[in-house]
Amino acid sequence: MKARLVFATLAFGLLAACSAPEPRTAHNAARPLEAGRAIPLIAQAFEETGIQPEGPREIQLPTGKKLRVDVSASGHKWGIAYLTSSDLAHLEPGRDLPPRPTNDDLAIVQGHGPDAGSVVLVLFADEYRADDHLGEDRQKAGIVAEKKLQRDVRDFVVQAKARKLP
Repeated sequence: MKARLVFATLAFGLLAACSAPEPRTAHNAARPLEAGRAIPLIAQAFEETGIQPEGPREIQLPTGKKLRVDVSASGHKWGIAYLTSSDLAHLEPGRDLPPRPTNDDLAIVQGHGPDAGSVVLVLFADEYRADDHLGEDRQKAGIVAEKKLQRDVRDFVVQAKARKLP
């Protein structure tokens, strides 16, 4: 009798161990890089290209709304806005923002009124997706998102310098 109980316990344990893994859920799906991680990466990319980054400021858009520029170039009127879903909720995509690029183009907005001459690269957070769970593949996705973000910033800085933006 004791042997049957031990066998049954072992058999149940083996069945439980061989069950299928939990299906992937929205909880562990890739999410946009959080602004708290993205903004220091943007500032770092500025420094790597020889530009001193400055803290946030706002510019006026042609519609009269304000756009937060998360990282600005010291001594210049250009910078980067990293837009999260909560930032987008306050803006009208058709009026306040350019159309989202469908390729590797960069989205640019220009200041208006007192901010005329300001040029801002708009980075949409949901284009820089990473998985914050552990695991080699998930860590690679985060690294890829961070590298893409920094590449886009460097591309903009190179263009800003070449065009001698104010």
